[in-house]
Amino acid sequence: MATAFVGLLVLYAVGLYLERGVAPRPARWRRPPIAYLTFLTVGFAWYALLLGVTGRALLALLISLAGAFALQVVSNAKYALLREPLVFSDFALIPQILRHPRLYYVELLQRLRTWLLIAPVIALLLLWLWLEPVMQPYWARFGLIALAPALLALPPYLPGLGPALRRAAARHLPVPEPEAATERLGLAAFLLLSFLRWLDTRPPQVTEPLPLPAIAGRNPAPLVVAVQSESFLDLRRLRDDAPALPNLARAQQRALAWGPLGVPAIGAYTMRTEYAFLSATANRAMGFDGLDPYLRADRFPLPCLPRLLSQAGWETLFLHPHAAHFFRRHKVMPALGFNRMVTEEAFPNVERIGPYVSDAALTTELLRQMEEARDPAFIFTVTMENHGPWRPGRLPGLEQEAEIYGQHLVHADAMLGRVLDALDGMDRPWALCFFGDHPPILRSIGDPAPDHRSDYVLLTSADPPAEGPRELDAAELGTLLRQRIAAMT
Repeated sequence: MATAFVGLLVLYAVGLYLERGVAPRPARWRRPPIAYLTFLTVGFAWYALLLGVTGRALLALLISLAGAFALQVVSNAKYALLREPLVFSDFALIPQILRHPRLYYVELLQRLRTWLLIAPVIALLLLWLWLEPVMQPYWARFGLIALAPALLALPPYLPGLGPALRRAAARHLPVPEPEAATERLGLAAFLLLSFLRWLDTRPPQVTEPLPLPAIAGRNPAPLVVAVQSESFLDLRRLRDDAPALPNLARAQQRALAWGPLGVPAIGAYTMRTEYAFLSATANRAMGFDGLDPYLRADRFPLPCLPRLLSQAGWETLFLHPHAAHFFRRHKVMPALGFNRMVTEEAFPNVERIGPYVSDAALTTELLRQMEEARDPAFIFTVTMENHGPWRPGRLPGLEQEAEIYGQHLVHADAMLGRVLDALDGMDRPWALCFFGDHPPILRSIGDPAPDHRSDYVLLTSADPPAEGPRELDAAELGTLLRQRIAAMT
């Protein structure tokens, strides 16, 4: 028992030291009491769980310290890439990180040399497991295993203590500000308290606008196409040597609105921009759901554009050449009002550029869906080709990160041109919205991103062109598209 107690004290001391190294800035020692209470509870629960599983105090301490160190390293690596520390919703992404490591810049996990480095550590732990004798009886170990989750789950629901904890969490963490909250509370406290705040809150109650009027019997029926282009950024705003994007240039000349697009994250979190656009609700207005809106958008959906159009008799299609389960879209998209989904199963033997389905192949399928749509239709397309990382060898003959990314931009520009030409050839009212989900992580021209905005262009078959660029955010772009659809109908 004494050894286990000393091990817990060592874990607390090292854990506090590690938290001082968490990016973006070291957590201050002067924290509110609930931050220290949370830190002590998390540390005790983690150590108790490992002590119960292993029955060995020193081995439990070693694994506990490794876990605390890994938490700091992963959070700092994420901050270096995305300028955001770990948030509680990141843990929900672990299954898809393991299934799609390239998408999360952790494809090293798939390499043999990585596991050759990890193997000695695993062997050392197994040796330690064999050498250190079991010190706790089975009944005590089972008790510790049961106690660990109870310590984390039950206090917020206990009479007296629960309401006090919830009030303190709301007072010290009123809004999800990962960077400031990590500095103010420490990483462990921020992760647990933000999860509690998420459980205690719900997405905002938005007064649902009246559904757009049905267009039964109208001929020709309107067609609305929205393309969310992966990592799209008009580099011409930033670099003189940026690749020419002639189709974007001609679209801007006739667009009713175009320019930089404010997005909720850089280099990742596509679902934040996606949901802000479809719901016309700013990410910051979603509270703690804004960290990952799709965690429960199927249970508490906002009045999204596809739902409103579907209720008005429109066909609504979600088109994406990737796994339907990614970001839980297989559950979320029907809840948001999409009548149909076309995902990776529809692209078995098509062209891939780099590791993903090419924008050209996706455009061919999009044009087919546009041609077959006879009723009023809204088609929302999310591309994949230009997803990072842009490492040497990804495209033949190109080694530089910016050159590889630029070639993908050229392909995205060609997609825009083909879609615009197809719409121009249709004898029906139409609207086209083309935008980037987030800027890329291009360390060669900016750390971690050259600009924290992406770009957009919105044009219709009837509206006159704008006089110049106009900066919007993703929610404002969604609102503007709704207004133009209402004008079309």
